[in-house]
Parts: sequence; C-alpha cells; structure tokens
Amino acid sequence: MMPRRMLMALMLTVALILAVGAPASAVAFTDIEDNPYEAGIELLAGRSIVGGHADGTFRPDNPVQRQQFAKMAVLTMDYEVTEADVSDFPDTPNPYDPVNNPLYPGGYVAVAAENGIILGKTDGNFDFYGNVTRQQAITIVVRAAGEALAAPDAGYQGDLSYTDPDHGANIKKAEFNGLLDGIPNLAAWNPAASATRGEAAELLTQLLAVVEERAIDPIVSADWLEANLDLDGLVIIDTRAPAAYEAGHIPGSVNIPAGFYVNATPEDMAPGQLYMELPEPADLFALLGNNGITPDSLVVVVGGYDPMPTYGLADANRVADTLIWAGAKNVAILDGSYPLWEAEGKAVTTEVPTVTPVTYTAVVDSDMWVSTQYVADNIGEVVIIDARDANVYDGTVTEPWTTEDKKGHIPTAVSLPAPLIWEADWTYKSIGALEQLAEAAFTADKNDEIIIYCGVGGYESSWWYVLTQMLGYTNVKLYDGAAQAWAAEYDMVM
Repeated sequence: MMPRRMLMALMLTVALILAVGAPASAVAFTDIEDNPYEAGIELLAGRSIVGGHADGTFRPDNPVQRQQFAKMAVLTMDYEVTEADVSDFPDTPNPYDPVNNPLYPGGYVAVAAENGIILGKTDGNFDFYGNVTRQQAITIVVRAAGEALAAPDAGYQGDLSYTDPDHGANIKKAEFNGLLDGIPNLAAWNPAASATRGEAAELLTQLLAVVEERAIDPIVSADWLEANLDLDGLVIIDTRAPAAYEAGHIPGSVNIPAGFYVNATPEDMAPGQLYMELPEPADLFALLGNNGITPDSLVVVVGGYDPMPTYGLADANRVADTLIWAGAKNVAILDGSYPLWEAEGKAVTTEVPTVTPVTYTAVVDSDMWVSTQYVADNIGEVVIIDARDANVYDGTVTEPWTTEDKKGHIPTAVSLPAPLIWEADWTYKSIGALEQLAEAAFTADKNDEIIIYCGVGGYESSWWYVLTQMLGYTNVKLYDGAAQAWAAEYDMVM
C-alpha cells in the first residue's frame, strides 16, 4: 500500500448541518475531543468546508445528506460557484437561505455535476435529502482526485470488498492510495452504510491532501536546484548574514537574513527572556511581499553553517516553518545548504537580482505554535518531544537560556535530538532512516497530536519540518518559547 497522504494541521459555528456554513472563527466543538476524526474536522472547519451546530457541537456520528456532501466536496476542490450554475436535477429544492446563501443547495450540486464528481440517481433525480453512503462518498472523492491517485497494483486486496458494480473499483483505488487509513477498524466497515459526519470529514481531509500536494519536494538537491534556476515562480531565499551573501550566492537568490523571528539579540538569550519569537504577521507579510514572494511561490530556503552546522541548518528549518505558518504552500530546503552547493562547484555570483515587490496576502496557521500553558495542560495527554542534545535533556549540560536549578526536560518528554537528522556531510538522512529515528523515540499514529520543543526554537523547527513535511505526521505543534519559557514558570525533571 502506498503511504497515507494527509495534511498538516489548521473554526466555525453554524445552525445548519455540516455544509451550510458561515465564515470560520475559532474551532470550539465540544464533542470531538479524542474522536478519531478530530484533526480532520478541525482542519476542514478552519477552512469553512464543514461547520457545526448552534450549541457548539459537531455531532461526528450523525449522517450526512447527499446535498451537504456535494457542497463540501465542491468547497474542498475550490470549484467556483456562481448564480449561473443551476441544477438540472428535477428534485432540486429552492435555496434554504436565499438572502445569505442563495447558491445552496442547487448551485453547489450543479457545479459538482459539471465537474463530473456526482451523477445522480437512475431515475434522474439527485435525492438531495438522502443520506450519502460511505461508498458514494468514496466514489465522489476518487472522482474529484482524478489522476492524482495511482492505479492499484495487480492483485491488490486490502481490507474491504470491491465487488460493488458501481463503487467497487473506486473503493479499491481509495484503499490502495491510503485514503481510508484513518478509518478505525476498517475491516469491519460496511461501505453500503450511511457515512457519518466524522467519516465525511476524514475522506475530505484525504482529498484535500491529494489536491494540495506539494509542487516541490520538501528537500531539494543542489543538482535539482541547478537545473531549475529558471523555473517559473521559483524564489530562492538565502538566510545567511549579508557579508556572506555579498561574498557569493546562488544566482537569483534574495538575501533575507532577519525578520523570520524577533527577539534575536544576545540579551534575549538570557534566562527569563524570550529568544526567537514569531514576528507579527503584518511585518512578515510585508517582508515576503517586498522580496517578491507570494503564497504560491516555489520557495527554496538556503542556509549556511554559522555559527556551527547544526545551528545554521536549524535556522533554515525555522525559516521554512515560518513560511509555512505564513501560508506559503510550497517550501523546500536545499540539501546540504550553501556550503555543499559551493563545494560541488555550482555557479556562484555576487550580482543582486532585481525584485518586483508584491502584496502578500494569507492567513497564518494559528494552531501551529502553542503556549507554555497549553504544554502544561497536555502533559501526559500527548507526545512531547525534546529536540535538544541528549546531554541537555538528561541534565548533564545546562544551556545559557536556562539556569542550573532548571536542568533536565519537561515532564514526560522523550529525547529526539535534532542533530540526528543529518548525515556527516550535513545532508538529510533518508526517509527510512528518519522514520526509524522517530519510531525509536516515540509511539504515535501519524494523526496523533505531538508537541516539539528545544532550547529557544531552532532545533524543534528541524524535527517539525521532518515530521510534517517529510514523514507525513499531520498534527505536530511547536512550543513557542521552548525550554527558555518553560523554565521561567515550571521545573524540569531528570
């Protein structure tokens, strides 16, 4: 089976069921905690693809109407719906809210039909009020994903039956491509039964992962970058100090040595202070726009080895993470960073490119970083990873941002030092080797919540990038403030 493709993690209350939504705010569903589909529900709610009820519940075990799932699929695919889209199905009802939502349900169902993801019933109707079955929902998702899904291997057989003449082939393709991996006890699942709201959210989360698949690999080689320097939409960010950039850089790269985090003075490193904090979104958006970057740019981050290789590499990861937080869709890191590019004899220039400023508009991922209180509240509930060196984790060494009486680590945290990520030549280890490191350090499904911290925010960024962008973990959070902030309020353990 192919690896499961899921998203990383991103709120809304409405009075009607699932798909008749309103603008998203903060997710506060009262009935999805520990639900197997919690992460997907929150992700889709954050994008106004699904909604909840006026009492604050989501009701993940309730069924989903066909009209509702059609609308959600259209929103997931980001199809445009206008007043010109009129449903041809004879049983199309009038809009339920002609003033605020005149396009639902008819317009959304019309667009779904126009794009070939729904066909209707054999009697020519759509059956708007009927509950969508699991296999119908799977078929809609597979049709929407199209050629992005691989054909199953010859002789493939998963947990489900593929004998249904209308849906069997689509069920097989969905299972082969990992779209059903998040369904608990799949072997006992009845595809002909009505889909629940939670299952609908899971299927659409998988569809979103497929349609938003990266346009660039998370780690790119010097050879790849050399061959794609003229690629349309490519922006290369050199994060090294200005003097290093001026001495020589990759052709076309722009120098952004600061601005991806604030509180970056030596004084901010002291115990009780906060180093490497997130910038204000408006400031970051201005920085990116002034350097010609949009959320759709293909961004390659190039770092250095100063003041030491692991710190320079971690800094590149921190920049990449911050770009993703800021809504950049396609971010990559140059494997081996600038020193390897130079060592391989690739082209170097001192010419500074001319940049046309743009307006950068996006929404930050407010769930990506968490606070000290959030970490304290979740001790014993989620996996907590300490990305610092092992001798700092065990209290043998005290870093300058904590004090001697705060040696050790956050309670229940497991050790997974960031320097293990790289080979001796400072290139990233293979996916398999990184998977082994993660599996040896902690036990978690790829949609389980994980919190990562380090000393001040660099090393944790490296493991966040590896876990989410390379290994497919979908619910990993960064502790803003890290050990420096924790030690100011709580004790460590050894």
